[in-house]
Amino acid sequence: ATRISRTIANIPTGVEVISGEELTEKANMKPGEIRMLLTESTGIQTQQTSATSFNAGIRIQGLEGRYTQLLRDGYPLYSGFSGGLSIIQIAPLDLKQVEVIKGPSGVIAGRGGTGGAVNLVTKTPRLESFTRASLAGGNAAFRRVTVDTNMALSMFDDAAFRIAAMHTASDTSGRDVVGNSSCGVAASHSFRIGKPSRFTIAVQHVTQDNVPDYGLPWAALEEGVDQSNFYGLEGYDYEDVTSDVATASYDRDLASGWTLRNVSRWADNHRDSAITAPRPP
Repeated sequence: ATRISRTIANIPTGVEVISGEELTEKANMKPGEIRMLLTESTGIQTQQTSATSFNAGIRIQGLEGRYTQLLRDGYPLYSGFSGGLSIIQIAPLDLKQVEVIKGPSGVIAGRGGTGGAVNLVTKTPRLESFTRASLAGGNAAFRRVTVDTNMALSMFDDAAFRIAAMHTASDTSGRDVVGNSSCGVAASHSFRIGKPSRFTIAVQHVTQDNVPDYGLPWAALEEGVDQSNFYGLEGYDYEDVTSDVATASYDRDLASGWTLRNVSRWADNHRDSAITAPRPP
């Protein structure tokens, strides 16, 4: 819905929106990824596509993940290759809402939206100053801290700066050694807010330091074997994920309700891992 100037109410197709308290609740349930935001919606399934890299695709109405377009603020997040990349790389750091279109959405989402589209709408600077923080904890050593600060710049009457940061870490209940840790920061700077011409620059940096869980070898699935055993090498097995995204956008309101928009985006994603846990051939 943010790819075009029309509001969701004026789009002739069904758009499911996850926002507000529902978004916060689901983000706290699974803070390191966006999987929880999607799996409880009917017609959507996240399916693991690789036994070694934990890549996962988003299936909408039964179609393969390659037919789902994954967007960020209305534009492709992974250059149209969302079906082969892991959604665990996407932390709900600065999400304002999630928009889901089920069914063909090429007109709105572009090429690759045959099955549907998921649009991650990020928070933007506002002409007010505030700071919001949250602290959460739970079992399996779960802890999460988030901070969201917006500052209206006194030197300009139409500019603002916003920064969001988070750190989350947890073990895996019922499993030894396995755990996940992620931290990130997202900053954005907007000029001429509320004016016919608007310009925004935004950057995001997210890192993850995980010990993946590959479960139990087949031979260990016997009576008397402790199901919490870790069969990799403690202190060696790891998974490191780094994601950097930079976006610059310019909007110009034209006559008759038209808007001219130019968006430039650069993204760099890396995943490095070493796994020694035995796996079936």
